[in-house]
Amino acid sequence: EVLTDLEDIGLFSMIGEARREDIKSTKLGKNSRRINSLSLALKNYRHNFFGYDASLRMDDYSDYDTEILPQAGIFFRPLENIKIRAL
Repeated sequence: EVLTDLEDIGLFSMIGEARREDIKSTKLGKNSRRINSLSLALKNYRHNFFGYDASLRMDDYSDYDTEILPQAGIFFRPLENIKIRAL
């Protein structure tokens, strides 16, 4: 995992993962697959009244296709006890 503080923009993180899964099934027999993943995220919660985050995850499966999952969200806090979020 790599974390970098981009000052006014927010905190940037990057995480990579590579793994192999072995699958044993009574109907399908023994199988295995490789999964390579990369996640990127940008979060800014520096202000009490406003913040945002955005992320992107990519999973590459050896036995399937590549999947890309984006996500973004913001929050607004008009009062200390009220927080409005949108994803």
